[in-house]
Amino acid sequence: MRDRLLYTIAGTTVLSIILLLLVAGGGAAQTDPPASGDWTVSDTTVVNDRTVDLDGDLTVTATGSLTLSNVTLKISLSANGEHGIEVQTGGSLSIVDGDGQASTSGDASILDAQPDTLSYYFIVRSGTTLRISNSFIYRCGHTGSVGNTRLGLFVGTDDATIEGTVLDDCLHGLVLDHAIITVTDSTIGNCTYHGVNAQDSDVSLTRVTLADNGYEGARIVRGDALFDSCWVGGNRNGLQIRTGANVTINGTTVRGNNDGLLMQIDANVIVRDSVFRGQG
Repeated sequence: MRDRLLYTIAGTTVLSIILLLLVAGGGAAQTDPPASGDWTVSDTTVVNDRTVDLDGDLTVTATGSLTLSNVTLKISLSANGEHGIEVQTGGSLSIVDGDGQASTSGDASILDAQPDTLSYYFIVRSGTTLRISNSFIYRCGHTGSVGNTRLGLFVGTDDATIEGTVLDDCLHGLVLDHAIITVTDSTIGNCTYHGVNAQDSDVSLTRVTLADNGYEGARIVRGDALFDSCWVGGNRNGLQIRTGANVTINGTTVRGNNDGLLMQIDANVIVRDSVFRGQG
């Protein structure tokens, strides 16, 4: 009887150990930020409540899904564009605050260059998913690059959403090419060139401030755009609507720019309940 009891206890112990190992092994693996070098994410990774100093590239591959929540990501550079962020086709990137409340900015995620005199690239390719919420994006985009993918926050996907976010001190703010994107309750300002530079894209901006950019608040080439309840001010020019663009401007204030609205003859623009004042 005693031997049988010992065997039962031993068997139960072994089974418990096996179950614990199975549970541990069944936990989702993830790729935490490295101590140095490139950070490549090919699995589902969630990083919370920390500062990440990255002296390499951040790449989210086709099988990767990365969420940064209440994370300050500092990309170390010795030259403009030396390092940056790329979401490859099939990948997913979410940059969010800690509690989902825009009013509590102390838990926002922040992306910035280190030192702040240099800039990194930020590329979101076609076939990806991008979500940015209640966060701050500083100093992305640099000159000397070929094409438009490194000029700012480049979005080439048809699945992108930005809300409650500030893009500041970039070369261009949003660079959109064959993108579908919704931007709400956000500010794009102090960019060297355009706040929004879109071509062949479908852009919806609601309660977005485009302020103090060196060239246009927004430049739309072909594609469709909606400006709803936006503020466009302090730019060289407010809105530039180019060839083949279909644009609706609703409940929007455009003031304090050199020119409020520049429009080519073959662009289609509808303006409703908006104010254009104090240009020049």
